[in-house]
Amino acid sequence: MNWPRLVAAGTVVVCALLSASEDGRHLLAADIEAGEDAVLLEENLDIEIVSETLARVRYFNRTKVLTVRGVEEHEGASVSYNPSITVREMRGAVISPEGKRSEVKKQQIFDRAAFADFALYADSKSRSIVFPGVVPGSTLEHEYEVEMRNLFYVQGYLRFDLQEWIPARLKTFTVQAPASFVLRLATQGSPEYVREERDGRIVHRWRVRDVPALKTEYGMPPADDVDSYVQVYLKAFVYGEHRVDA
Repeated sequence: MNWPRLVAAGTVVVCALLSASEDGRHLLAADIEAGEDAVLLEENLDIEIVSETLARVRYFNRTKVLTVRGVEEHEGASVSYNPSITVREMRGAVISPEGKRSEVKKQQIFDRAAFADFALYADSKSRSIVFPGVVPGSTLEHEYEVEMRNLFYVQGYLRFDLQEWIPARLKTFTVQAPASFVLRLATQGSPEYVREERDGRIVHRWRVRDVPALKTEYGMPPADDVDSYVQVYLKAFVYGEHRVDA
């Protein structure tokens, strides 16, 4: 029995299997875009809880549109604000299929009432971007930073969907808070998770890669039951002059 030959053959088989596995991952990454109108290349949501009365939210999105329908569905982006929420920064850009980058100009970023027909919500507004010159194959970027002086409103950001109606290459959700600030965490799905403690603060980070689009089916359960997500709950925050315990 020729052991060296068998060992060599086994090595070849193992290497072939590993190579096939790597090729499979690359093929899967390519297949999630097949037949889609757009693909989310990168999304980052970073929430910094400073205290029971202050938080900062930073958001970044990079999406490639693949079809005319994709252009129509992703022609703009917006963020809401009110007297307790200040938009510190908002900007965007369009990268053409040829790779030319064009920054969104100030006149293409505008404010408007979030609920124009409801006087009760007159102080609720949105800041919006309209992406110019978008064609299939373009990549759209937008990012913003908001500061919240009432953590009641940050709760709207504390659920992060790990799967979208379009495929996603990379999605990252980060929440950081003082070590003394108690958070409750819930996860549906299996994202990468890292917890770090530094300088008296705890940083939680979740990440997923190459996620296929969530598809609707006749008679399917509600999307919340089948979607993967991370939910962070505040144990307490201050609303006006009152401390609210969740």
